[in-house]
Amino acid sequence: MVKTLYKTMWNNLKQFRAGEIEKKGSNGSLCFSIAPMLIDIFDIEDPMRFREKYNMAIGGSGSEEDKITTLHSSSLCALLHFYNVERHPLTLEFKTKNNKKVEIKRRVIFNKSVFEFKSPVIGNPSNMDVVLIGKESKDNGKDVVLFLESKFAEYYLYANKKSEDISERYRGGEGNEYTKIIYEPETLNRLGLKTECSKKKNHFYLNSEETFYVNGIKQMISHYCGIRNIMAENYFDKESDEFRQKEIQDVVKAKINGAVVILGEIVFDYKIGELEIPLRGKVKQKCICAYCTKYEALAKEIASLTEDLQKFEIVTYLLKYSDIKKIMEDKMEDKIKAFYYGK
Repeated sequence: MVKTLYKTMWNNLKQFRAGEIEKKGSNGSLCFSIAPMLIDIFDIEDPMRFREKYNMAIGGSGSEEDKITTLHSSSLCALLHFYNVERHPLTLEFKTKNNKKVEIKRRVIFNKSVFEFKSPVIGNPSNMDVVLIGKESKDNGKDVVLFLESKFAEYYLYANKKSEDISERYRGGEGNEYTKIIYEPETLNRLGLKTECSKKKNHFYLNSEETFYVNGIKQMISHYCGIRNIMAENYFDKESDEFRQKEIQDVVKAKINGAVVILGEIVFDYKIGELEIPLRGKVKQKCICAYCTKYEALAKEIASLTEDLQKFEIVTYLLKYSDIKKIMEDKMEDKIKAFYYGK
């Protein structure tokens, strides 16, 4: 599937010069040879700011610095699209639902971005790819903090019928108050999901009769849990991490009090969204359609669970990188546009 992705996106890699990319692992993945080359490869307009944001982006849990150099990295995609909103503010329009289940049209000017924000969940922290900070465009507009999970090709490459293992604590025990109801059979049934016992002790996983990116739903439930925690002023312990996480935590904490807090997900849709996956039996569907349906169903459930929570909203549909490209057409580096959009 990786080969199909590369052929679809980069026409057999003819655009890259010798030495810029190399093989990575045994699944056909490719990566940029040396991370500092990214500034030259993409002719970055503001190298100093890019380095600052790059250091944030590799500060998550796991081998982020190794992952971000992969050609189809979702964190690299987020970094290249949002690293420079301080210089080039991003005006974004989208729809959300709030605690009254009312659909709201938001038009927000974002002028700050941070990457790999950690929030406390159950066990390891939840790592949010990018947090955009801004203000509504209207007079006396509200402050807005938008937490965005970024996906590049995961919803195609990892379309499956089950998720990774999930701790039983998410549906019972200490720290489960925000997720227990989501993992109840009645809620999952509306999402076309059910739980199965894992071979791993005290764990379960999500199972689906239809093929789609099930693990994406699992991740969004965790992000919801993390945001509920920070809105209750339960932040990730910044002292336990290195300096760059301290900066990220401080920036978000300074803005979040009094702001509208919004959870959403953005996917790279250009060309990739057209790729088909086997939905059920011989029936196929575009991978983006399969995942979008499940995301919207989850967003509806989360909106119904936050009736007592002020200033929290969830984006009702998947945001798309192609829309960001249209908005930032004259502000995005030409080589970034060429890499992702072929022009």
